Amino acid sequence: MLRHVRDVGGSVFIVGTGGGAANAMHAASDFRHLCNIQTFTPWDNPTYMSARINDDGWPVCYRDWLKNYKIGLHDLLFVLSVGGGSIDPPVSENIVEAIRYAVCSGAAVTGIVGSSQGYLAQLGTPCICLDIDDVSILTPLTESFQVFICHLLAWHPMLRDRKTKWERVKDNAIS
Repeated sequence: MLRHVRDVGGSVFIVGTGGGAANAMHAASDFRHLCNIQTFTPWDNPTYMSARINDDGWPVCYRDWLKNYKIGLHDLLFVLSVGGGSIDPPVSENIVEAIRYAVCSGAAVTGIVGSSQGYLAQLGTPCICLDIDDVSILTPLTESFQVFICHLLAWHPMLRDRKTKWERVKDNAIS
């Protein structure tokens, strides 16, 4: 999905909350830098996001951010969430609203979640569901695996377009 988005000139929009937001920023940086994929996260601009949350509210902040960026047919919403959001009970409403909006806009939706019980996995969209049964370690394991999997994606030979500094230094020392 990531390669297709890059090949058609689309963008990847990565959302997450808490640790997922930190992972989203890291993944967006890697996808931009190593894979040459146009990638954004709401937390690229915390001033804008805090104003949007203040003016419009937490439940719609990601949805309205996606509207502002005009997410559409060639784009991908990539969700990093422990549970994947829930309508009832309402959990991570901002992620649920972002998913709904992306689907209505024709964008592809995927992500990495800790449970197949959440909204993202229930949509039937292809996503990575870790299905961690022990809720006492659900959050730390999910957020750790998100970083690991995103690194694997960014370093995959079908995606990565650029060597890191250490690889370039090593190549110059050998040649």
